[in-house]
Amino acid sequence: MRVLGLIGTLPDATAPAGPPRALALLRLLADAGHEVQLVVGEPLGGDRRILADAAAAAIGGPVTAAAGTERVGPGTEALRWALPVRLAAEYVTPLARTARALAPSVDLVFSFDDPAHGAASAVSGDVPTLMDLVHIRGVTDDGDWARTSRARWTIQPHRSWERRVLGRGFGVIAPSTQTRARMDRLYYRRPVIVPTPVARPAVAGADTPTDDTFTVGWYGDTRDPGDREGLARLAAELWPLVGDGAARLLLADAARPAELAAAGALPGAEAIHPDGGIAELTARCTIAIRPLWRAGGDGAATLTLMAAGLPVVGTPQAFEGIDVHPGMEGLIADTPSRLAIALRKLAEDPASTRQIAGQGQQHVLRHHAPEAVTPILEGAIEKAITRFGDYRAGRVPTPIDPAGAKRQIEETLKHARAAGAHLR
Repeated sequence: MRVLGLIGTLPDATAPAGPPRALALLRLLADAGHEVQLVVGEPLGGDRRILADAAAAAIGGPVTAAAGTERVGPGTEALRWALPVRLAAEYVTPLARTARALAPSVDLVFSFDDPAHGAASAVSGDVPTLMDLVHIRGVTDDGDWARTSRARWTIQPHRSWERRVLGRGFGVIAPSTQTRARMDRLYYRRPVIVPTPVARPAVAGADTPTDDTFTVGWYGDTRDPGDREGLARLAAELWPLVGDGAARLLLADAARPAELAAAGALPGAEAIHPDGGIAELTARCTIAIRPLWRAGGDGAATLTLMAAGLPVVGTPQAFEGIDVHPGMEGLIADTPSRLAIALRKLAEDPASTRQIAGQGQQHVLRHHAPEAVTPILEGAIEKAITRFGDYRAGRVPTPIDPAGAKRQIEETLKHARAAGAHLR
């Protein structure tokens, strides 16, 4: 099968944590024998060429820029609130034009971010389409973006690509139950959950903790606003509750910004450059900390640390997309003070530290290893292709008419009442 991947902004395949979710999913398809290619909605000259070559190696197929990206902006985010203009722009961006040109020669279009979803929806009537709803824009910090019907009706028109593709019944996947719940409450449709694939890294032996010292490792990418905020709160609120002469903090940032030097000046803290990958960090740490405060992620960094054999202490947002049992595969706390208590708890109990680390690593191997994720992804693709055949045969109504939407809502409420469930 020939798979055309679309993405507005090229992810960094050189980060120590390994290929990002979009590239990892395409790699699964390449390893399964499919022919994959990725088209990016931004220029790939200069320094971006290095990232493009790394992405091509990661997915096992070519990575190219959409024709015309040097002259026309790559996405439609700037037109987000000018709805009629933005809807028209979905069909004329370089990414959409390239998708239309390549659609006759591919068997599936796979999109990974908002600009790519707009381009994919523009060709969804001509080729089976699969959308990966990761890092959705507009999610509130707690992840609850559809508290009221008014919020849903405000958001829906501006995310028209999912509505169009869901209305036709094609494939939409999500990295977590949390993202699926948001989409269900927004469109009354449940995407298929495809976990984020994570390869187990080669890890050197970690330092053995002593009775009077422990080492905490933070890994992130401060180009991401969530990681940037998490690092700032770690330095200002969390570490002062933990840091003393017996505690050390290692900070590893994929972006290597100058701002990391300020956090590295904390008592017991040291900023490092993880050129050797996550293995370099895990070889020097006994505990990993993930203080994220924004919802909507895929848990890739947390999964990588767990796969490397580190016990992870983090917020609920850090574990989004990872179906762990608190206290077994990781420790979850929702405030800086509780995170500090969890760190101290592990530091004082090396046996529990090793147990949580082992259980977390086994969880990743069972649920997020490539061999575990590939069948789920293949099933989502088969469903999208089947539904596309139904659409072309006229068995899928499109678009969703108001009467049909009202009927679906009434049926959902009817089933919920029959089951005794409470809906907001």
